[in-house]
Amino acid sequence: MHTRRKQREAEEKLIEEETARRVEEEIRSRVEAALNSDAVQKVIHQRLKDERAKLEARVTEQLRQEEKALLDSAHAKRVCVCLFVAS
Repeated sequence: MHTRRKQREAEEKLIEEETARRVEEEIRSRVEAALNSDAVQKVIHQRLKDERAKLEARVTEQLRQEEKALLDSAHAKRVCVCLFVAS
């Protein structure tokens, strides 16, 4: 009896492992198919396009602010030099 129970437990374990392997394989296959679908690819490309546009806008604004700061600094230096020369 003990041997039969051990054998049954071993068979059940093998069945569970095989079932888990097949489920994992099926999930992997479905995920891969979904990721490769045209609809998902379009969504991915659109999101990338949107994020690139946001990034470009942020970088452009940052560059404008830096340019303004440099121009303000240069103007302030010119004013200071003019005041120094004028006195």
